[in-house]
Amino acid sequence: APDTSGTTLAAVSRSPWQVRYVGGVPQGNAVAVARDGAVFVSDRTANAAGDGALTRILPDGAVSHVITGETAEGIAIDERRGIVYVGNVNDGTVLAVDARTMQPLRRFRAVPRAYGLTLDPDGTTLYAVANQSATSPFAAPGYVAAIDVASAHPHVVRRSRSLRFPVAAALDVADGLLFVSDESADVVYVLRASTLRDAHAPLRTCDVPWE
Repeated sequence: APDTSGTTLAAVSRSPWQVRYVGGVPQGNAVAVARDGAVFVSDRTANAAGDGALTRILPDGAVSHVITGETAEGIAIDERRGIVYVGNVNDGTVLAVDARTMQPLRRFRAVPRAYGLTLDPDGTTLYAVANQSATSPFAAPGYVAAIDVASAHPHVVRRSRSLRFPVAAALDVADGLLFVSDESADVVYVLRASTLRDAHAPLRTCDVPWE
């Protein structure tokens, strides 16, 4: 759990039960853990210039960073290729980072206000949430896009219908469903991952669902 207004990550272990704190994680937002135990955190603002970043904490406690773009948010890990994707909300890009070296591999245009990210199991399709709302200052409806990241030039191959104000997405591989939370409509959309069309009526949730 990152401190979104500080520089600390809290890690809770259950066996044995303990809490440890890791410093050097500025304004952490999303967290993803790789199979080798490395913890990746997106940092909304990492320096005086206002850049977003990706922080990596290794099992031995070593901390490293790489600047990603304007306001880093969503994270998705391609375990097979050792790539971490980071969505940058305020410049609409996604940065692919080498998980081992923490060096940028490539940056590509994604969707406006690229927020939540999730990746299919074979690492070829990245689902990106365009966190927009027609009733907000952004004055454009949000949606989810499927991006082909296996090609030399990543590009959107399909997109959902307009959604009120989507935030995060989670992929159900077994049933081929994509669940998308909406902080304004207070629902979770249920989309068919292969088409991004509705597979079920939206599910009512609590107020302002995020993750």
